Amino acid sequence: MMSPRPSAGGLAIPMFIAGVVGCGGDNHPSTTPPPACSDGIEPIESFEQDLIAAQCSFKLRTHNVATVEGCVQATVGLVSPQLIQDVRGGVIEYDPAAGFCCLQIVGNGRCLSLDSFACHNAFRGTLLAGAACTLDAECVSGVCSRTNCGMADCCPGTCANGVEDRTVPDAAPVDASCAQDRCQDGLYCKGAPPICHRPSGLGGECATNNCDTCTSFCDDATKTCRAPPAVGDPCAGIAECGLALNCVNGQCVTPALVGEPCVAGTTFPCQSGVGVYGTVDCINGICASTSTGAGLPCASP
Repeated sequence: MMSPRPSAGGLAIPMFIAGVVGCGGDNHPSTTPPPACSDGIEPIESFEQDLIAAQCSFKLRTHNVATVEGCVQATVGLVSPQLIQDVRGGVIEYDPAAGFCCLQIVGNGRCLSLDSFACHNAFRGTLLAGAACTLDAECVSGVCSRTNCGMADCCPGTCANGVEDRTVPDAAPVDASCAQDRCQDGLYCKGAPPICHRPSGLGGECATNNCDTCTSFCDDATKTCRAPPAVGDPCAGIAECGLALNCVNGQCVTPALVGEPCVAGTTFPCQSGVGVYGTVDCINGICASTSTGAGLPCASP
């Protein structure tokens, strides 16, 4: 399995859960058993927006965003418009059943972290080695080699040799090395060398361990995992309302949406989105997106 890598424009697009290669029809065979997904298809025209919504749903469950609505509204984009054109033109093969499955996996992903390639294997390039390319996803090898490209540039390249390895490695158990493999569900990879760890639950320590982000939140003062902050909870410090809520006048509150008034100088005055293009700041008392989308034309799953 290839390691996660930046896209053509330098944007590292999260691929979420590796097991998606088993989803979908016969166009994408795999020896990996498919994850549990309900049947359905995802049209390529709605894939990006539904991917944003699925990722925002995951972020809500892990208490990293305040509302799905605010997260979706704040996200500029996640995939390249070129990807859609390539699917329509036959340059990239798209399996709509695998796309439907991957969105379910993204939205319902395990809480501490998301593995690579959840949606990547719904797309398969058709261009052989040496062919002109723009996106990695266009190539059979999975790599569009470029030279003299900046991080936000989208310049042409040629497809590299080989065929992309889409094999999903076995999931590593607790205390096992995760240098090459992903960890089993409910575990996370950490350390040098990287080892699979079990997160702490409510009341557990988080000075050296991570909390289970679906059920708990690391209290900086006590370094123990406690229930995630909720709207209306009292607060005095910048970290007491977690990673999604804002502390205003001694209470945790829902941050403002894009276009709404905001309180400058607070921890999270505005709700932000997902990915590099989900940045929102409080500017002149109003929440505004500061993402230009530069480099987005080269982003692909």
